[in-house]
Amino acid sequence: MWYWWIMVVSNLLTPGIMIVAGYRMWKYCPKKINSWIGFRTKRSMQSMEAWKYAHTYCGKRWVGLGLFLILPSVLVMLPFYGGDEDLIGGVGVAVIAAQMLFLFLPVFLTELALEKKFPDEEK
Repeated sequence: MWYWWIMVVSNLLTPGIMIVAGYRMWKYCPKKINSWIGFRTKRSMQSMEAWKYAHTYCGKRWVGLGLFLILPSVLVMLPFYGGDEDLIGGVGVAVIAAQMLFLFLPVFLTELALEKKFPDEEK
């Protein structure tokens, strides 16, 4: 039973980090464009406007997806309460793997939004 609780808490780490990091990106964008911290892509670092837009856009999506992931992450584990530890571990790892898709999805969506809002001037 204790192992089930450990896996549920582990499954809530990714959504929790997404909520906290997303809120920080959204509300506290780094003041200067830099190559150390923040949403660092070629397109987001083109201008201060693109930098702020990328942080706001990605941050909002991380917060929303993080909040969304909390309930399914727990619900998927409920049927396995008190079950075999190997099965609980396998399901827990599968949940975390699925969460990784939601973790990286906003990065691709942000790049698409940046491309649309800040098209390359070389074209």
